[in-house]
Amino acid sequence: AFEPWRETACRQLMLAYARNGDRANALAQYERCRAVLDEELGVEPEAETAALYEEIKAGRVGARQSAERIQPPPGRHHNLPATTTPLIGRESDLERLEQLLAGEGQRLVTIGGPGGMGKTRLAQEAGLRLLSNQFDEVFIVDLAPLEEAGAIPGAIAATLGYRAPDAARDLFPQLLEGIGERRLLLILDNFEHLLPGAALVNELLEACPQTAVLVTSRQWLNLAGENHQELGGLEVPDAQHEQEAASYTAVQLFVDSACRLQPDFALNAANRTAVVRICRLVEGMPLGLLLAAAWLNLLNPEEIAAEIESSLDFLAADLRDLPPHQRSIRAVFERSWAMLSADEQGVLARLSIFRGGFTREAAGEVAGASLRHLLALVNKSLLQRNAGSGRFVMHELLRQFAAEKRRAMKEQIGLRHCRYFAHISQEERHWALSLYPKNQGRVVQAEGDNFRRAWNYALELGLAEESLELARGIISLSFLVGSLEPVAELTLGALRRHGIPEDDRVMLYLQAMNVKWHLGEQAVKKAYRDLLPMIQKKKDPHLSFWVYEDLANYSMGLYNNVENRQEALGWIDKASESARISGDDLLIRQAEAESIWIRAFLERLDEISSQRMTEMLAFFAAEFPNSAATFQLLWALAIYHRALANYEEAIDFGTRCLNMSAKWQDLGWISNATGVLVETYLQMGRLDLAARLVLDGLEWHLRLGQVWQTLGYLSGASKNHFYLLGGRAAAVHILCMAFYHPQTTRLTLESVEKDLSGFVEAMGVEAFAAAWEEGKHLDFETAVARVKDGLEATVAGAA
Repeated sequence: AFEPWRETACRQLMLAYARNGDRANALAQYERCRAVLDEELGVEPEAETAALYEEIKAGRVGARQSAERIQPPPGRHHNLPATTTPLIGRESDLERLEQLLAGEGQRLVTIGGPGGMGKTRLAQEAGLRLLSNQFDEVFIVDLAPLEEAGAIPGAIAATLGYRAPDAARDLFPQLLEGIGERRLLLILDNFEHLLPGAALVNELLEACPQTAVLVTSRQWLNLAGENHQELGGLEVPDAQHEQEAASYTAVQLFVDSACRLQPDFALNAANRTAVVRICRLVEGMPLGLLLAAAWLNLLNPEEIAAEIESSLDFLAADLRDLPPHQRSIRAVFERSWAMLSADEQGVLARLSIFRGGFTREAAGEVAGASLRHLLALVNKSLLQRNAGSGRFVMHELLRQFAAEKRRAMKEQIGLRHCRYFAHISQEERHWALSLYPKNQGRVVQAEGDNFRRAWNYALELGLAEESLELARGIISLSFLVGSLEPVAELTLGALRRHGIPEDDRVMLYLQAMNVKWHLGEQAVKKAYRDLLPMIQKKKDPHLSFWVYEDLANYSMGLYNNVENRQEALGWIDKASESARISGDDLLIRQAEAESIWIRAFLERLDEISSQRMTEMLAFFAAEFPNSAATFQLLWALAIYHRALANYEEAIDFGTRCLNMSAKWQDLGWISNATGVLVETYLQMGRLDLAARLVLDGLEWHLRLGQVWQTLGYLSGASKNHFYLLGGRAAAVHILCMAFYHPQTTRLTLESVEKDLSGFVEAMGVEAFAAAWEEGKHLDFETAVARVKDGLEATVAGAA
């Protein structure tokens, strides 16, 4: 007989389908309900059900916003040299110059940037293009040989072939009269050492209304009408895009230069890594690439890269078509150094202590650089400031040059640098324990190179507290980039060599940190238990909380029996007690959120209050909206409502989880969020939506992750959702491939081994053995393709 609760469930399903954007199934569910009521009771649906049907039919009930998942005529008069090489990688810069000088009618543009970036070459190309459609004449004036600004008018007159009619009068006013109304583009090259002459440029523009001036300089002229065109290095591929290296402009320039020396030179699999390394070492600097390629008659790309790393002086070549001051990188930098005041030289030298850039605050604390110092160095193209992040960066080759100067000056600031970043890590640790899944990502991602430099310094001097704090920061970074570096182990080894005792608080923290890097689940638990007596003796509640929390999570991974479930609950209760002892209100709230998360994972829903979860979520969503605690509470609420068949709420909370993790681009959290939604859709009987989510999760791993992370995801999907992939045999193929893959982690291996017996029992020994044997011949790419095909077939078949 039709029971009243079944019509309530019908309305919940209608809402769930509608909220998920599936109006057709929502309406079909109503018709099925109506047919059953008529057949079994001879009655129509309740008024509430009929009203909901009309609302959905009218389109007034649809997908929630949270259900939307987050899912590059020939020239007349000029003295421009004929081009002998193509201009590579500056197309957008050329377009901008043309837009300014022609389309927008600007009359003073300065191409700025460090030496070696190709400012002169770009100005020449712009002059050639503008000559054909904007100016009747284009002349380039080389100011490099001049020693004082007063010589500028004579250099311009000599270039233009102008002879003053009255030798008794000052040359410049007569030169301005001679230029008069000519449609002239004047390129003033290498202006940086003649900045007092900027006033002459202003006079020229005022007196000659159809003349424009294009300046190349390492420093801006600081005139009111000046337009800036900043020039940086060419595009260099990162590690993830090395296979597409040929499409990057820095690589193209190196290969073009190489081919002029060796016509048969080509980028290939054998030399690609070395060529990309060269491009990274010079950070895409065109002059650096040209000087590096000049060595190809003697050295191969790998040898050239090694020489660049070992000595700045290597980047030198006797290329006669380059001016003397550009025949070596050192000569380029020495010219810039000579134009600095003694105070600016000292600041630049001290700033070379930083790796990967620095903030204004760090520059002041570590290098004594004031805002005025930073502005002066930016204006002289020795520093660049990222407008988005506000960080300052120095070209790596220039940093090496400045570091040499720092050592010659005997500037000892390594300890200041080390302690500054140790303090930053300590400040960030308040957020790093559990609040932010990216841990110290706000700072560590930007300061990763500085953390490593400071960490190495701390290890060398045996600075225990600094070593611990910096190790924490580097481990946070390792999690972000998917690396498994033995940072804690290396720190322990260094401090042991300095005689730090094993029961020292710092050593206990490091030993606890080291446990989970190299061990499987059972070994981790044993190692933690071995440490517990010393940890408990120290009475450090934060350390105890962390270890107990880890033990709870590792016990959850083995929750296939009552004993392990109870063990996980015992550990998290101990963690909560440690939080209470600490007196830290935020840590206490974190512990409660973690306890809710674990109890939801272990399906101890009777121990969780829906009201308390909602209250906790309100606090964390308001105070820490991007925190792990917020995610855990949303996740627990999704589990809670799924158990009650409140599918609309379960999907809403689960999707909010997925959206959070997608914004973080953190694969572990994406997998957690995907899992709760997959199980919800499976409980609803929607295999197509479940398979689509598993497929989306795989795409996230392929786009963001490394092979070892994707192997973990594939093995998990194969074990838990084999029916979505094409059956048990197809899943065993994938599990076998993951089991034998050299990049599979210990945890993934343990996980695969633990669940194979279930496949053997379900398939039979012979069928399992045959499937396992076939999987041994499967490579990673083929396995990924098979999983995709299986999931897409399920999506198509179940829809």
